[in-house]
Amino acid sequence: MPDSDESIMAHSSTIMVLVDNKKCFKVADAMSVLNQIEGVKAYVKTLGTRAEEDTFNQIMMTLTSAHRRLHNRMHNDGN
Repeated sequence: MPDSDESIMAHSSTIMVLVDNKKCFKVADAMSVLNQIEGVKAYVKTLGTRAEEDTFNQIMMTLTSAHRRLHNRMHNDGN
């Protein structure tokens, strides 16, 4: 905001890739994303400005769900 001393910004560049008509999935990349999700959860819990309780809970639920879905995909693929 132009009149504010602070700005909150985010950026994401997620892309989907098909190789030979199959989605590209690398275990090392998935592990990196799992670690990043864990880091974000730790930041939100400890260092981040605390949101209202409902918002905080929604953020944590979204992160936990994303982590679980990726972990389950790895498990189902035998990784």
